[in-house]
Amino acid sequence: MKKSHILVVAAATALATVAGVLTAPPLLAATPDITVNTASSYQTIDGFGAATPIFNGSGSPWTDSETQTLVGMGQGQLGLSIVRTVVSPVSSEWGLYASSLKTAKSYGSDVKILASPWTAPANFKTNNSRINGGKLRTDYYDDYAGHLNGYVQYMKNQGVTIDVTSVQNEPDWHPDYDSMDWTGTELRNFVRDQGATVRDTRLMVGESLRFNRAYSDPTLQDATARNNTGYVGGHLYDAENSGNLSPYPLATQYGKNQWMTEWNLHAADGNGSNIWGNPGNAAVWNETLDDIMRTVHRSMEASWSAYVWWYGRRFYSFIGDGDSQYGTTKGAVLRRGQAFSQYSKYVRPATGGSPSRRAQEPLPSRSRPTRVGARSPW
Repeated sequence: MKKSHILVVAAATALATVAGVLTAPPLLAATPDITVNTASSYQTIDGFGAATPIFNGSGSPWTDSETQTLVGMGQGQLGLSIVRTVVSPVSSEWGLYASSLKTAKSYGSDVKILASPWTAPANFKTNNSRINGGKLRTDYYDDYAGHLNGYVQYMKNQGVTIDVTSVQNEPDWHPDYDSMDWTGTELRNFVRDQGATVRDTRLMVGESLRFNRAYSDPTLQDATARNNTGYVGGHLYDAENSGNLSPYPLATQYGKNQWMTEWNLHAADGNGSNIWGNPGNAAVWNETLDDIMRTVHRSMEASWSAYVWWYGRRFYSFIGDGDSQYGTTKGAVLRRGQAFSQYSKYVRPATGGSPSRRAQEPLPSRSRPTRVGARSPW
């Protein structure tokens, strides 16, 4: 194992040791590489997580066993404390992931559910379509608020609290699958005028493709819209390259925790390489530590409060999906899951308003090319 990799694991282990949860292995204890000052608090940690399947074709709902592996705190479990799911534009599909979410809530510890819509119903939009962007018609703002509230209330009746509800996934990305176009001003207007309609949850604004603050600044600058908002969210696609993987002073000024709610990178698989189920494959481990785990750490350095990976169950993710082309076993924990659990399992959500703590020193890493990340919905 390269020294940079040892340092990554050492940092995560040191965080766990501070909480009194995990004793560092002898090798790492004998060669400490970081200093942790337990007297200094930096930010409140809301959690670390991943998404259920979102699109048709991306897999069946998590089974009870898979959900327990992802959120559980036992041996061989990953301790995710945030589960992201989709608000379908079709209400008859709302129940698809209800069982997985209910299991996550009942089996996990302090698990929060984030629900993100990719689009409003087609007839609410200017292009009368679920896909290719299109704007929410202003005369349907109240209907869309009712749609979001309807989802939250439906899940409440299923025994699932939706802790955070996003107004829109990636308002600045308009692909040929479910999507919807907003400006920051339009998001502010919706949240200001309709936000109070969405009850029993806290709204999130932003979820920009690259955490572009232009999509959340107008909401934060308006007192009414700001009071209707609980969180600011965004994604990591090109965020480092554009300078947006960084502190967000305006959100901090108004006490709005910032969540990184999606990133997906699996460049190591090449062209259908059967490597993800092989624990000895260096390419997977290098990408996991040098790219994924590095951005987790950098997000914490930016004082963000949550990091949510893309699918929790996929050949390149935390547990395998059984795709024979990529060599994983369905439901089996993968090395990426093992690495991520050093944060998700041992840096737990704050309770009672007491902030979690993080390491003082940044982790070293090798030089690497800048990657935007995979944009496929699968």
